[in-house]
Amino acid sequence: MVMPLGSLELPQSQWKALAACLERKLSGQETLLPDDPAIEAVALRAIDQYKVVEQKREDKEVRQEQQQLMTVDVSTLATSHHRSLGPELVAQKAWEQLNMNQILSKCGFSPKEQALTEAVVAARLIEPGSDLGTWRWLTQRTSLTEMLSVNLADIGKDAIYEIADRLLLSKLQIETALYQEEKRQFAKGEPSVYLYDLTNTYFAGQCTLFSGYTPFASPY
Repeated sequence: MVMPLGSLELPQSQWKALAACLERKLSGQETLLPDDPAIEAVALRAIDQYKVVEQKREDKEVRQEQQQLMTVDVSTLATSHHRSLGPELVAQKAWEQLNMNQILSKCGFSPKEQALTEAVVAARLIEPGSDLGTWRWLTQRTSLTEMLSVNLADIGKDAIYEIADRLLLSKLQIETALYQEEKRQFAKGEPSVYLYDLTNTYFAGQCTLFSGYTPFASPY
């Protein structure tokens, strides 16, 4: 097969003339007598299609010549230093939208304290747990520390406890500024305040099993 022509609308009596026209155009020959317009139109369409097919074939040959294949045993693959990202992007966007760094700056928080506060708040939203659990999440499982303006990769676990004390001292000022910021951004309708518990303190125990009672772990 030299060239696929597809479905021809020309009558079979003109196929020989079409073949001659295609041969001349492909070889660059000139003719003194013009070709039949209908035959020439079919020949030009066939040549355009031929060029497209040939280009694809050449590209495929080049890819095959340049490809480098390696055999990999997928059962031996492992990952390391992997981190979560999706929820962290949402938390950071909300943090920026509420201008939290500006609020904390007015309360006297340093850039490092602002970054640590953002990390701890995000941890409470994404992976709530103890302060020790928060430290492990920040240092081992999240990409948040790589997204902050201050490097917290080597943060110690004591800093998690200390920033909570720092926030408590500015609690009223932060809450007031945050309320005003939210009221400014969401001005429609009556303002609403929702209070919910984020404490990580709980009591766990086990009692004698009576009818209707089971071992429990109750948060307070």
